[in-house]
Amino acid sequence: MLVYGDSGIGKTRLLEAFGNRLSNSKEADTMVGFLPVQPSDPDPLLRCLDRLLKTIYTRKGVKKQIRLAYKNASEQFSLVNLRRFLANIERVVVKGSGLGLLADTVLSIFDYLTEAASKLDASVELPPLREDTFRQILNLLRGAFPTAKFVFILDNLNAPTESGKSESDSRAAGLNIIKSFLSTDFETTDNVYFCFSWTPTTENSGTFSMLRSLLSQHGGEEMYLKPIKSKDDIARWLDNDFAWFTQLSVADRHRVVSFTEGLPSVVVRWREQAINSFDPKLLDEKAREVRQSKYSQLQNQILSAPEFERVLLYELAIVGQPLAIQSLADMNEAPYESCLKLMQKWSRENLLLVCQEAENKDQRDVYNYDHESKRNLATSWLPKDLPNATEIAKRTYHYLLKNSGSGLPWLQNLLGSALYLASTANFQVPRRTSGSSADLPHAQNIRTASGCKL
Repeated sequence: MLVYGDSGIGKTRLLEAFGNRLSNSKEADTMVGFLPVQPSDPDPLLRCLDRLLKTIYTRKGVKKQIRLAYKNASEQFSLVNLRRFLANIERVVVKGSGLGLLADTVLSIFDYLTEAASKLDASVELPPLREDTFRQILNLLRGAFPTAKFVFILDNLNAPTESGKSESDSRAAGLNIIKSFLSTDFETTDNVYFCFSWTPTTENSGTFSMLRSLLSQHGGEEMYLKPIKSKDDIARWLDNDFAWFTQLSVADRHRVVSFTEGLPSVVVRWREQAINSFDPKLLDEKAREVRQSKYSQLQNQILSAPEFERVLLYELAIVGQPLAIQSLADMNEAPYESCLKLMQKWSRENLLLVCQEAENKDQRDVYNYDHESKRNLATSWLPKDLPNATEIAKRTYHYLLKNSGSGLPWLQNLLGSALYLASTANFQVPRRTSGSSADLPHAQNIRTASGCKL
């Protein structure tokens, strides 16, 4: 399972809850290794294995079961490399760590113990975990606990790509073992599961694509986390975490929920700041800090893009709903393929979302912003950046109004977007139009994508 999404969207909270539920499950014998991966970690799978082993050694009779499994395995396969690996582990980790306990258990069979180091942390240089060694340790554990399920949860697996190394170095250091095991052993190894979280960026896009492709080939699933859309869900979360929220009026509750823009990281920041009373100014300030820190890189990418790209992004943002590529091409008198390629580019940057891909001539390519926080980023900064922003807004308005009608709901929505656009861009529009367009007074029954009734 691959869970991915923007930084601060709630991946860690989700994986922690998932790991806790598995660990406390009474329906299955499940052993979980959970590791928040650090940028400096050269071998996250090895340290996740250490966490899983530490969990295993909380059970009674573990050493006896592992010794027996080792003796049975050694009668069928050569375990010389595994014994050498554990001997090296014994030299650099404490006996109380998961790897240290396993080394102590196996090497005691041979009365072969060495002096241990003082601690196991990211600064300790562990011997590299090779694919055959990892496979043998898994087989050893599966032999000792035939009915157990072993779950490796690696949160923020993209972290090594942020350590200043090149992407290829990071991939070689942290992901080759995972890639190799999934490719050669995963489908034939029962009761072993992996769950990763990843924050996609431009810098790690190559590794991310490789990981997604690999999981897809071997039946893995992926989950893309977005901001929480349900305001009721956010309100229930706030009710649970903040006693003062339960005492607010309906209007103030809605106001606080709106500050979050559906971002779990905003609620987490409020909780970390121990905000123990209703302070709208402070709540809004902390929420803005989260949004600015999350999207500062994306904001810079937008503002540094070529002008035509910024125009397209601004037009899509001010429409306020999914829009066909053909509409963008028509508004700008630009080639369809050029507009499509640019929207595809920004979709890869996680700014836009593909709502529909055209598979035949009767379908249309339709794009929208990934969520409202990202749309707000464009509507906040691009009008200041584009010298002709008002003219672009007028052009978009006239196009939408000309092409809207009363026959189809989505066309009515375009009319609603046109009116909303006119009001926010501060230019005057006629109260009635000619031709096939709907009468403007009827727009009171139309809602924009943001839910505003016009």
